[in-house]
Amino acid sequence: MTNSYKYQKGDIIENISTDIEAAPENVPENVPENVTSSAPLFASLFAQWQSTLDWLPSQLQSQQFVQLYAMVLEGNRQHNLTRITEINDFWEKHLWDSLRGIWAMQDRQGLKVVDIGTGAGFPGLAIAIAKPDWQITMIDSTQKKINFVQQAIKDLDLPNAIAIS
Repeated sequence: MTNSYKYQKGDIIENISTDIEAAPENVPENVPENVTSSAPLFASLFAQWQSTLDWLPSQLQSQQFVQLYAMVLEGNRQHNLTRITEINDFWEKHLWDSLRGIWAMQDRQGLKVVDIGTGAGFPGLAIAIAKPDWQITMIDSTQKKINFVQQAIKDLDLPNAIAIS
């Protein structure tokens, strides 16, 4: 049986936005407004990315990270995909940690990366968003997790990523 991971895009994003409707505090001056406006829930955490990776996501990438967060929250309602759902932990332990491990190679073009035991799609989904010119293959033995990752790839429009079991 195939599980579909449709999430209430508007509901989740609205709920997330409502929780932090005010402009985030402590956003570094060097973080462009188009990035913070597209991902207000992560805006206060961009300083860590700027200082450690010397990189900030584009507006599209920021939106994809927000959408991925919403998808993980909804996926966890249906199945236990990950214990990491609190926003700061998600940003650090799923997104930042996923990129930190490969960032020394970030200037290479067209790499092929295999994420074995991807679980809920980490680090593969974060890498696929951050490095659209890389080909990311995510493998897991748990079909419900692969179903989730396949739906995420589709919904996030990541033609550079595939998920297989």
